[in-house]
Amino acid sequence: MMILAGHRFKPDKADKLLDPKRRELVSPEQVVKELKVKKENIIADLGAGNGFFTIPLAKATEQEVYAVDIEEKMLNLLRENANSEKIGNIQYYKVVIQPYIL
Repeated sequence: MMILAGHRFKPDKADKLLDPKRRELVSPEQVVKELKVKKENIIADLGAGNGFFTIPLAKATEQEVYAVDIEEKMLNLLRENANSEKIGNIQYYKVVIQPYIL
């Protein structure tokens, strides 16, 4: 079960996640560097979206990267982006959110 806090991103605005202006604010390659990702690391990207962090993570490791998202459309965009960059070490997982009442 996955519990989600905050709002749900709308997949029809997925292009905003890959906007070059976002990359200027937050460099995914710099994040990967700061995380000190090694080629032997196995990685899970929760809320993978269309791959802003997933693809650089997959390039940094020779192991599997588990891309997890609640939106099939986002995972399909990620798959297209990864295929266009010839990245083959990503596994895609769509999860279902269960309501949780406190």
